[in-house]
Amino acid sequence: SPFTACSDRGTGTENNPMETAAILDAARVGFASLDVSPSLQENALNHLQNWLDEPRFVAYRAQILSMVERACWAELLDGFYRTLPFGTGGRRGRVGIGPNSFNPWTLSTSIQGHAKWLMHTRGESGLAVVIGYDVRQFLDTKGTLEPGLTTPLHGITSRNFAEIAAEIYAAQEITVYLPPEGSVLSTPELSFAVRALEADGGLVISASHNPPDDNGSKFYHHHGGQLVPPFDEEMGAWVQKTERIERMSLDRALANGLVREIPASVHSEYIQANLAVRRKVHNRPFSIVFSPLHGTGDTTVAEALHAAGFDCTIEPTQAKHDGGFPSVPYRIPNPEQPSTLNAAIATANEIGASLVMACDPDADRLGVGVLHQGEWVPLTGNDIAALVSIAALDQHHHPEPLVFKTEVTSSLVSRIAETRGAQIVDDLLVGFKYIGEALYLIERKGRFRSIEASLDQFAVGVEESHGVLVHTQLRDKDAAGGALLLAELASRE
Repeated sequence: SPFTACSDRGTGTENNPMETAAILDAARVGFASLDVSPSLQENALNHLQNWLDEPRFVAYRAQILSMVERACWAELLDGFYRTLPFGTGGRRGRVGIGPNSFNPWTLSTSIQGHAKWLMHTRGESGLAVVIGYDVRQFLDTKGTLEPGLTTPLHGITSRNFAEIAAEIYAAQEITVYLPPEGSVLSTPELSFAVRALEADGGLVISASHNPPDDNGSKFYHHHGGQLVPPFDEEMGAWVQKTERIERMSLDRALANGLVREIPASVHSEYIQANLAVRRKVHNRPFSIVFSPLHGTGDTTVAEALHAAGFDCTIEPTQAKHDGGFPSVPYRIPNPEQPSTLNAAIATANEIGASLVMACDPDADRLGVGVLHQGEWVPLTGNDIAALVSIAALDQHHHPEPLVFKTEVTSSLVSRIAETRGAQIVDDLLVGFKYIGEALYLIERKGRFRSIEASLDQFAVGVEESHGVLVHTQLRDKDAAGGALLLAELASRE
């Protein structure tokens, strides 16, 4: 090989122009062997040259060289043919090398752009951001990288990404609230914390229910909801023009008070906000098995169920925080898939439980299985939406309750709302962020579209992809509130 004599093979600390030319020549031939358009090949070569030439990417050089030597052309082209798109309020993708992967560089440009956008829209002083994150850790389960060559990616966790983000915000003199080291913060609790701390924005580091080697960033407005058009497009434009990243070391940021721990009281308030949706005492003894699928749900769903007095067993094989999701079928922790309930059902059979639940690693989606005539039946997202709507409306205190659903969610929710005298907005675009935005408009203007309303009229918001919200103290889907109402519904005689 023309590359093996490279003196920096083990460290990737120097740029050798002749070696770079040889790498690019080999890549050009390798890319040409793939069934992709010449324009994509050229894009990949241009980005690859950039990563080989620029000092800020030097830590990846040895690993790129290894991928060339091992003829990993498909992986290299996929990592370099474009820049990872900024969409649905952030970036999400497989952790890896290149601008089309999720890595410290693609995160950093997003954070720098978000910081500048916040300063442009919210003012340049006194800004604050809350950061949450899940349990993910990059383990390279597909074996793309050579184990013996270290990069900034090996073993990188969601907490590590969160700290990188904190350093960038701090460099712009934006105060950052982080969970205590060694802990996690779910997506719904992040939404709650943004509001509780009166922050100007929020960030979650998570890839939700994606495979273990994925990660991502999702941004939140000051009202606790995700960015919707045109705000996400405006912020995306700031991200696109980001060329220079400014960072302050975490130690210095802590010393200057620019990075602070989220107060413990916020978590207590979040649990209490969910408990407040319960208005009827359960009167039928029964048991629940809940699985967090190795994620953050033990701090939300399980804690809320226990606090409400339900007999809830956490599935022991999936209780430990583990970003590899080792005991989840196919390592895909998606509660929309019935197979994710298998372990909880096995435990339920052992202890005589009649209800099982699970949620994804960031604890916003809820999966449910019920024991019916001796057989376990997994509920669909539409089933959950309908049942949570029934539970929420049956105990709602306002004479004119308000229900939101997305346009693809079952029309059964509309009929349930109508038979209970509720107003229903049933044509929201797909994505829970539009439910959050509707609540914000009511909070701000006292109306949504032609409906005059107040927040105390809100009963429930649902979407078919296993997302529910049952109170107004946050602006995203939350498995905890839905789990409480379903448990209460199951407890009725």
